Amino acid sequence: MPGRAAVALAVTSAVIHVGYDLALMNSYRLGCFNQVYPIARGTSPLVVAAGAYLFVGERLGAVPLAGVAILALGLMSLALSAGRLARPADVAAIRETSVIFAALIGMAFLKEQFGIRRVAAAAVIAAGIVLITA
Repeated sequence: MPGRAAVALAVTSAVIHVGYDLALMNSYRLGCFNQVYPIARGTSPLVVAAGAYLFVGERLGAVPLAGVAILALGLMSLALSAGRLARPADVAAIRETSVIFAALIGMAFLKEQFGIRRVAAAAVIAAGIVLITA
């Protein structure tokens, strides 16, 4: 049997994951896919960087820290790409390149609008991801 600490961590992880999934489902109900998905996926490097700093004292170098800042700027730009919140969020950064594919899927298959502001925001997010992994 796993130790008490392991069980507590597993339960805590499960609660966080269920809360994240519920919030994500609600976000998809309220927003455009090509806006919600990049925000949801792009926030994990920010959370990982903050958690590593707060809980284990890990300090990022100048280039990865610049990547985090650029990623945050890109996410804020995407969240506010319509001028307001739109309606009809090295561990985690690699998978975050899917934000570009989500934008393209939303545009091509779901016929969602993808103007110059969202293109610029997606490019900023991608640049932040590249710098974080440098």
